[in-house]
Amino acid sequence: MCMQYKMVQEHPEHQCLQCGEAIYGRPDKKFCNDHCRAEWHNHRGHQSLKLLKLRHIHGLEKNRAILLSFLERDIRSVSVEELALLGFRFDCVSAHFLINGHNEYGCLDMRYRKTAAKVCRIEQVPVML
Repeated sequence: MCMQYKMVQEHPEHQCLQCGEAIYGRPDKKFCNDHCRAEWHNHRGHQSLKLLKLRHIHGLEKNRAILLSFLERDIRSVSVEELALLGFRFDCVSAHFLINGHNEYGCLDMRYRKTAAKVCRIEQVPVML
């Protein structure tokens, strides 16, 4: 049994979602060809990934600024609650190390050790290029 589709004439509301060209063929088609379909789906995925990366980078920059403000005042240990009040995001780290059973985290060029109650050993690490 052969399926027949009603041919759709060019209508302004029936355009390719990617390039905007008129679509001919099945009335439920959304793209004019496979290339446009793939581009549309790929672009949609890249946009959400790009947004996620930007949020993480913003969180890293904010965390670095908070840690640096303590370091500039020669404060090397601070409570977790105080950091949380300042907007520190503990989920934004650029590195994680387990050194002698202690969790140490990197935040761009900063490094710190975190326990349940406090963040200590805040230091700035030289960046090698």
